[in-house]
Amino acid sequence: MKQLSISAQSSPKSADSTLATAKISSGKMVNPKNALAWAMALLVLLFFVWGFISGNNDHLLTNLKANFHLNYVEALLVQLVFFISFGVAALPAAALVGRLGSFRAIAVALALMFCACLLIRAMILWQNYPLILFGLFSLGLGITALQVALNPLVVEL
Repeated sequence: MKQLSISAQSSPKSADSTLATAKISSGKMVNPKNALAWAMALLVLLFFVWGFISGNNDHLLTNLKANFHLNYVEALLVQLVFFISFGVAALPAAALVGRLGSFRAIAVALALMFCACLLIRAMILWQNYPLILFGLFSLGLGITALQVALNPLVVEL
């Protein structure tokens, strides 16, 4: 794993001004403003990822209602199960971030979201509605953990 260290170097133009650079353990000098821009771009991309997944629930609801011949109450379980998971997972996700740190918690959240998406896809093919609801609950858990881990990072940047 590469380590990042910040050092100040004197500028040849003026003895009073300093030029901050970041040095990766391989010896390559990196401008911290570029690293900050890349980090912020990655965080914004992750915000769009969970927004895209959350926005697809409405389309999923319509398709599940048609394919499984669900009544109105059964169809709304899709939304209920997904959004209930946000409230259930908030405090455990904060504990996860406290224990693992933000970056490892992000990796765990993304892995959980990936597995939940695979589960939902497989259960749609196998026509198993209760396990689709479990997959949506798991997806909501992953999104909540991602939000809890990412929001403090955005504030720091």
